[in-house]
Amino acid sequence: MKPLNKPLDTGAGEKPDEYLALCLTTSQKETATNTAALGSFGKEYRDKAGCLQLLTELADSVRGFDNRLLPFAECRRSEKKEWSPV
Repeated sequence: MKPLNKPLDTGAGEKPDEYLALCLTTSQKETATNTAALGSFGKEYRDKAGCLQLLTELADSVRGFDNRLLPFAECRRSEKKEWSPV
């Protein structure tokens, strides 16, 4: 499944189609560990994943907030303060 049904916007020389395989290694909440396998720049990475991020597209009728990551310096310059640091 491609995010937004199109190739990713990548830098020059990077592949726009990348795939990530995730699985939950145990079913017990207390000891559950995410493992990941992904390829990037011709290398394969396999190990425990400390963070799980899913890219999904929600319909406008159910979407609430949009999230953007900005450099802090850019946030400080913003004249419209419609955000709060967390």
